[in-house]
Amino acid sequence: DDTSILWKEDLCIKNYQIGTAMRAKYTDADYIKKSIDSKVFCINPKREDKDTKDCLIKDNRETEVPGYGIAKMNILSTVSGASHVGVVVKDIVDHHITKIRVSEDYIGNFNMTKHMEVKMLKHVGAPSDDICWLPCPFEADLGHAEFYEGDC
Repeated sequence: DDTSILWKEDLCIKNYQIGTAMRAKYTDADYIKKSIDSKVFCINPKREDKDTKDCLIKDNRETEVPGYGIAKMNILSTVSGASHVGVVVKDIVDHHITKIRVSEDYIGNFNMTKHMEVKMLKHVGAPSDDICWLPCPFEADLGHAEFYEGDC
């Protein structure tokens, strides 16, 4: 019976330089109309090194300075079903520490507009282990504790 097929979609973006993951997840949906714009990038700002008090080089060369990591997700959707939106920001030095955790769950017929952005200074020495230390934010398991697997 084709009428019993429900839509599912899961989008997770990660920026390891700033320890940030964002998720937009739809499940058990009869209807989804959505627009999601997601970006993960880094910027290295340039500064003019002129003869100023805070510059060590006294010429007109441009010098790269530590930059920023950015993760952003903009969501506009109309849904008949369930949706989860989450953000997790881990500590770069000790990735077992969660600095920020946002989790929102919706069920029913709804319109959703979200503009999420995390911009932080890039860490100079990120962890070099081979494990996936930055999980996607998990949706809430209603009736259980606020501590969820993957958000340690």
